[in-house]
Amino acid sequence: MFYTILVKYYVHPFILYGLFGTLVSYLLVLFIVRLPLFKDARSRAVFFGIPLVVPATAYMLRRVLMLDTCSVSEHTIGPIDSWFCFAGNVLAIVLTPLFLCSVIFAIARLIFSVFASRSFIKKYGFASEADWPKLFATLKMICLKAEIKVPGVIVTRDVFARAFTVGYRSPLLVLSEGLLNGLDEDELETVMAHELGHIVRGDSILNRLLFFLKDIMFFVPLVRIIYRNYSAEKEKASDDFAVRLTGKPMALAQALIKVWKMSSHNIIDELLPYIRLTDNGRVLENRVERLINGEYKVNGSLKFTAAAAMVITILSIYALKWVC
Repeated sequence: MFYTILVKYYVHPFILYGLFGTLVSYLLVLFIVRLPLFKDARSRAVFFGIPLVVPATAYMLRRVLMLDTCSVSEHTIGPIDSWFCFAGNVLAIVLTPLFLCSVIFAIARLIFSVFASRSFIKKYGFASEADWPKLFATLKMICLKAEIKVPGVIVTRDVFARAFTVGYRSPLLVLSEGLLNGLDEDELETVMAHELGHIVRGDSILNRLLFFLKDIMFFVPLVRIIYRNYSAEKEKASDDFAVRLTGKPMALAQALIKVWKMSSHNIIDELLPYIRLTDNGRVLENRVERLINGEYKVNGSLKFTAAAAMVITILSIYALKWVC
């Protein structure tokens, strides 16, 4: 009895919202990003995050927005919608065990990432200005330019290159000794400026949220493509922030190539939802190319981006009223 209720009233709606919500919002995003007004990476990162958020938002607000009240019975697509409902119910019955496992896995990975962040602090402690005078001098300079508080710094003893940020209220910058020894002064400056870009936009907490949503929506064919697009644009947006802050596009391009060559691509790092400086090789190639071609100069309007994001979200959620 409990399993039947779980399938019918909880899993079934979420599966339908996941399938249709991501599809509708992703199509709208693909249309929006082709407009000349939204060619900057910051806007595109916002847009590509929407299809991952829409299904969960609609699911949580379905009773408030009356999404669970079918509105298609008077429309010509009523029979088609009934077929979709039947197919969705079959999917829910089949996928419920996998869905529950995915939720448990996603929560476990989220908790593991929190403990992993704390383990860095416990294992290495915070780096001091006395031990790394040049590092902190450069960091203070770029934080002053960005008008933000200097974050805590952790320097790991890894020989490979590692650079990422964790935390939201008290963000931390994690760098490896391999990175510090492998980059020159200008390259290191641009890398830290890139990481500060993630801190300014709050990418750390947003990345964890979208990573979690990606995990629990494993049944949506588009979800990995959407998340990959979001991740690529997010990194480009931080590249643009770094270049505007330092004025050194070529140094950042060289740093990205060096970090890619010196990075460790192990399973543990892949399991954690950290914002790593380099991931996919094809995306990296595109990032370096756009830095060389000066595409970092493109800047969009936050007001227009927010308005377009709101329109995409509202239209996508409204479209779910047509899904029983």
